[in-house]
Amino acid sequence: MQIVSLRVSHELSRRHTEQHLLESETRYRAIVEDQTELVVRWKPDGTRTFVNDAYCRFFEQTREALIGVDFYSLVVEEDRQQIREKLARLTPAAPLEIDIHRVIKPDGSIGWQEWVDRGLFDESGHLTELQSVGRDITERSLMSEQVRLERDRAQQYLDIAGVILVVVNERAETTLINHKGRELLGYSEEELIGRQWFEMCLPEREFERVYRSFKQILAGRVAVRDHYESHIVTKAGEERLISWRIQVLHDAAGHVVGALSSGEDITERRLAEDALREQTELAEALSDIAALINSSLDPRRVFDRILMNLIRVVPHDFADIMMIDAGVARVVSFHCWIDVELDEVLMRSVRLPLDETANLRRMVETGQPLIVPDTQEFAEWVDISETRWIRSYMGAPIRVGGETIGFINVNSTKPCFFTEQHVSRLQAFADQAAIAINNAHSYDDLERRVIERTIDLSVRNAVAETLSNTLEIEPMLNGVLRTTVERIGVHGGAIHLLSDDGTTLSLAACYGISPETLEQVTGFTPGGADLGAISPASRALNTRPPNIPNETGIYAVLSVPIWRQGQIQGIIT
Repeated sequence: MQIVSLRVSHELSRRHTEQHLLESETRYRAIVEDQTELVVRWKPDGTRTFVNDAYCRFFEQTREALIGVDFYSLVVEEDRQQIREKLARLTPAAPLEIDIHRVIKPDGSIGWQEWVDRGLFDESGHLTELQSVGRDITERSLMSEQVRLERDRAQQYLDIAGVILVVVNERAETTLINHKGRELLGYSEEELIGRQWFEMCLPEREFERVYRSFKQILAGRVAVRDHYESHIVTKAGEERLISWRIQVLHDAAGHVVGALSSGEDITERRLAEDALREQTELAEALSDIAALINSSLDPRRVFDRILMNLIRVVPHDFADIMMIDAGVARVVSFHCWIDVELDEVLMRSVRLPLDETANLRRMVETGQPLIVPDTQEFAEWVDISETRWIRSYMGAPIRVGGETIGFINVNSTKPCFFTEQHVSRLQAFADQAAIAINNAHSYDDLERRVIERTIDLSVRNAVAETLSNTLEIEPMLNGVLRTTVERIGVHGGAIHLLSDDGTTLSLAACYGISPETLEQVTGFTPGGADLGAISPASRALNTRPPNIPNETGIYAVLSVPIWRQGQIQGIIT
């Protein structure tokens, strides 16, 4: 009886367990069947072992038609490999995978499904089955695709735009930049997106100013202007000048979220404008100097005008004009544009021997301008205590008749400041100085010739008048000598006449100088003059004898023979 009782008890327990399992399975199936998501269990080869009603409804097939059949035929062929790769990644330690793939719908159209797969493993860790829950995301995918297409289309519009388009958020991070912007900067999209625009793409000297303006615009503290100009720095380190237009961006709630900026590269245009402006200023400066040259023969006025105009086309801190005298350069005009201590008397007293001043000497030797980029690295630079602040130098020779007669020099407190373009402009001003000097010399020569001619005529007229007033030889000679000395403007003079036999000279007239001094400076003594070498073509008998005693106070002597009918009659000194 006990055995029977135990068997009955065991059977009742088994039936109770089976009933419980059946009820659990019924509840599980009810839950699975009620799911709107697609549920399927399948083997690693793709054979389905269970599908719920949602799965059957989606594919419009019965459960019997689906179970035991490979599901890969319902997956778009190009997406099947990614499912196989997903299976290979499943392990007991990482049994979950999520993927999205395309399926073939009953009407033949393509749909999109998102699946969460859980792998089921045996005690050895082998994948035996998978349970997957999926949902149809076709509509969402189509919307995403539409959004993507719209985004791509917008990006195409941005990329074909001929200007830079960049969006910067409120944190100054780059969130969008078009192809033109990336091409100009030399960066890829990945290198720019998310990076701080102002720190990455602006020169350091402009960062604070531009970033402060950006923050003020977003905060509404300043109005947005028509355009802004700032430089950008490319990946290669090149600076480009950009003209920007800015539009503040708001979200749906009206909050400021950033700014859209469109920029045009105006580097070349600005360079061309600057070049035209500089050429115009150069032409105006040279024209102003030329006008003064035509109206004034005073080189000092022209030099001052040159230095005042030079600053317009050759930026510098100090400029001077030097003239060469007996191998030494001296300052004749200068102008300083910065606040430094300069003693004008000291500057004008500066004397620089050419053989000791390398930069000046080289310009004399070559006839060409010279740049010293850094005076501290120029071993032969002449150090003058008052001008030690000079760091870079440029000079141009002033040349007249193929000879260097002076220099125009400009200096800067900054090293490596002057360029080859500055050189050509400085030489143009040096040429103007040469014209002024040449004009002044020509005028001086003309004036000297006029004076000489005037004196000559004056002497001739005065002598003629003296000769007409007397026939006596002694008063006549004294009158002629006095008139000549006074009209020419010399210290004194004398007339010696030759004896009848032509062997001796005798003093016939003396004015302004004693006979004793006259004998010292001429060497003419009675019977001692050698006149045999004098010919009718002779003009000057004696000039500046080397043996004139210093105590006489006479430093130059000119003696001219007196001729009559091809015969020498005497000497006027």
